[in-house]
Amino acid sequence: YYHDEAQIRDPLTRAVDYLITRQNATGYWVSDYYYGTNDWWNDLGPNQPSTPFTAYNIKALVKAYQLTGASVYKESMLRAAEYLNSLDHTRSIITAAHVVIGLEAVLPLIDDGTLKAAMETKIDIAIEYLKDNQNPDGGWGRYAGDASDPLPTAHVLYAMSIGGVQGTDP
Repeated sequence: YYHDEAQIRDPLTRAVDYLITRQNATGYWVSDYYYGTNDWWNDLGPNQPSTPFTAYNIKALVKAYQLTGASVYKESMLRAAEYLNSLDHTRSIITAAHVVIGLEAVLPLIDDGTLKAAMETKIDIAIEYLKDNQNPDGGWGRYAGDASDPLPTAHVLYAMSIGGVQGTDP
């Protein structure tokens, strides 16, 4: 379904049009919900920018732009990518993983060579941070030094795989 352009175009662009109305002028999205201190969607806290939402919204914006070529989608994803590029990835493991996920999604569409190089550097630094904070048991927790948890571990593995980390590395 997602790969069938005829079936996905209208529902995707309607959803992305809605998301753009909820995007902060700085480029991020805030979750409407807060599930307590273990809520990884709200990696920076309640009523704060959500790195995971922003990263996954970038992925949707990229797809909408690829399907339509509409500049509004590219402008929105660039604002979001610039926000992620400026973010302190060391706030949490979840933050670092989603910085990589979001920036990797938009990287092929970046025309500005200086911005592209800055994003590639940010991706590399965030991946190194993740590798340096892997727990002895092989997993990652929500924060550096936290006990391993399958959910952050899965997101880190996804980030590393799209970031080009080989299977034998970290």
